[in-house]
Amino acid sequence: MYKKVLAKALDYTRPFLIGRLFYEDRLVSNDISTMIVLNKNGDILTTAHNADIFFATNDYNETYPPILKEISEAKPRNVRKIEEKYGIKKDTIVGLQNIIVDIANNIGKINIIKHKYLDLALVTFTNKEDILVKGYPTFAKNSVVPGESICTLGFAFPEYRAFKYDEENFKLISNYEFMNFPIFPTEGIMCRNIADKENNISMFEMSNLIISGQEGGPVLDTKGNIKGMIIGHRIVNDVGGPIKIGIAINTTTIREFLDENNIEYEVEK
Repeated sequence: MYKKVLAKALDYTRPFLIGRLFYEDRLVSNDISTMIVLNKNGDILTTAHNADIFFATNDYNETYPPILKEISEAKPRNVRKIEEKYGIKKDTIVGLQNIIVDIANNIGKINIIKHKYLDLALVTFTNKEDILVKGYPTFAKNSVVPGESICTLGFAFPEYRAFKYDEENFKLISNYEFMNFPIFPTEGIMCRNIADKENNISMFEMSNLIISGQEGGPVLDTKGNIKGMIIGHRIVNDVGGPIKIGIAINTTTIREFLDENNIEYEVEK
């Protein structure tokens, strides 16, 4: 049912690569998330927690290299004191990097616009030339209703090695060693609308299995229109054990957010 829908959605759905450097053994984790390219300007729709990574990357790369250098030059008996001074533990993240894949050759300066309280954000560029995306999404006119068939799309189970630890400069860097980004669609139905903390019906629950990495990806109807954007899941404890329930922000809320910020997008006719 969703074969053609997914083929169209892949024109504008892109992976967002996240590299994290842990203090213990300088272990590097390669994580992934999802972004939706909205228009010919390269404007991106994603979660607010994805957008936060752009700001955090600069902070991490300014803060930790001097600390790691200080630790490397310290005598062994003084290392523990330095760790305690900066609050560093074995699982402390001491480096962060990200890569936006196949959206533009040169994106220029990044601007982040976050929703006032929902996990929703826009990422815009100063350089709107050389956009690599050729097809863009169409948003549904109406929000999804209980029982409606939907398909979620995002990137999960990352199979890449795009980051490594630069021992000389004490920082995490991009090296693009191996790049493979499998998509992971899931089919289900919309279960019920849910209210946010302001008592607005801005989200919905769904039966679709949501896997880490799909956050920021589209929720599609059978015609390929966007009915929402995945933000994650919540766990409900049932008599048979815990159940994961997928959560998305609905298309009405997303379109209001786009209109407020003068972002171009298409609506189904």
